[in-house]
Amino acid sequence: MWRKAPYRDSEVASVGTQPWPEYSVATYKDAIERSGVPIYSYDGWDDDFRKESLVSAATLSNPHKVLVGPWLHCENQGFDIVAERHRFFDHWLKGVDNGIMREPEVHYYTGSSDGTGQWRDARQWPPKPSARPTRYYLGGGTVDSVNDGTLGRSRPHGKGGGDAYPVDYSVSCPGPIDQEQTCPQDEKGLTWTTAPLKDDVELTGHPEVSLRLSSTAPDGNVFAYLSDVAPDGTVRILTDGRLRLALRGTQRAPYDVLDTPWHRGNAEDAEAMPEGRAERVDFDMLPLSSVVPAGHRLRVTVTGADVRESDRTEVSPAPVYTVHREPARASSVVLPVAR
Repeated sequence: MWRKAPYRDSEVASVGTQPWPEYSVATYKDAIERSGVPIYSYDGWDDDFRKESLVSAATLSNPHKVLVGPWLHCENQGFDIVAERHRFFDHWLKGVDNGIMREPEVHYYTGSSDGTGQWRDARQWPPKPSARPTRYYLGGGTVDSVNDGTLGRSRPHGKGGGDAYPVDYSVSCPGPIDQEQTCPQDEKGLTWTTAPLKDDVELTGHPEVSLRLSSTAPDGNVFAYLSDVAPDGTVRILTDGRLRLALRGTQRAPYDVLDTPWHRGNAEDAEAMPEGRAERVDFDMLPLSSVVPAGHRLRVTVTGADVRESDRTEVSPAPVYTVHREPARASSVVLPVAR
């Protein structure tokens, strides 16, 4: 069904509806708010759907609680979710004054590469005071990827350049991937890496990618990954984002998308990539809360294929993407640096 609905307004004859709006909470926003029904959403930082809970909480006026832990899809290890459900239902269905709704709305886990972490509370998401949006520019230089450039705070100067990349469809992982994070594909894409961090860096919020990208094909997919690279070279993906290039145009969202770029994705929004011309391609990565230790490095990886694609269209010869980094056409990523 989803493969037959490439656009948000696609209608699928076999089910007699437009599945994207039909199954979207946004379609029923007014009715949900009129109901006044309290909502408790929970998710995990390694679940591909984690942004939706946060967007719903920010948009709906209903009494709301949000829990985000260090979990995969539908998991809750180390947290007594049954007891939490009892607290919520006891309050709203039995009138028990157990204090659950006096607690901060968002309860979330901030992890680290060493396996440690801590639970935190916030009155809203992103937590206030907000993290400082910090821009890192993709720069030149040369891991065993198609190109390994630099990732730094300084805007490119001089003549700059660009990094050309024939899309590699041979991406793979040792095991099956479902709704969780994929495995690193650094050797099959373009990478840009910081110098070793002098201090611990906490990233809590929504990273955003801003590419100046040209392609030899009118359409295709682009994926970006943010990773923590340990001193021994071990790579841990922190989060990722993706976008169909023909749907790169942004529109004003009809609900609260937490200040991230919004792509409506209707059929009329599709616009072919002009061959060889650098286009602005902005999209957000999924939210995260993670500490990257001092001595580690941050890395951004860009590919044109992902293990989790369910309906990939492969072109032969493979299209060539060029990520531009001239001063006037700089590509960058904005990270939510909390400290």
